[in-house]
Amino acid sequence: MRGVTLRGSHTMKKNPSRTAALPFEIVATRDQPLGMPAERFLRDYWHKRPLLIRNAFPGFETPVQPEDLAGLACEEGVLGPAWPAKRACWRG
Repeated sequence: MRGVTLRGSHTMKKNPSRTAALPFEIVATRDQPLGMPAERFLRDYWHKRPLLIRNAFPGFETPVQPEDLAGLACEEGVLGPAWPAKRACWRG
């Protein structure tokens, strides 16, 4: 399979007889920006299992430097995390 790097896998659980493992990390290519055909991505991954697509945005440069982001986080009125820092665990 071209463009796929197997770094770990999730075994399909819907059909126990099917033991094929799916990668959770792939590398995007110019021909396949999702690292696979869109139909396969939608069938196997979309809202079903995690997937890290390396090089999904080739040449992407972040508009915010880490130092600027840290500075913004300390300013009054900037929205922070979606959960309070005092809680021991997050609840969805």
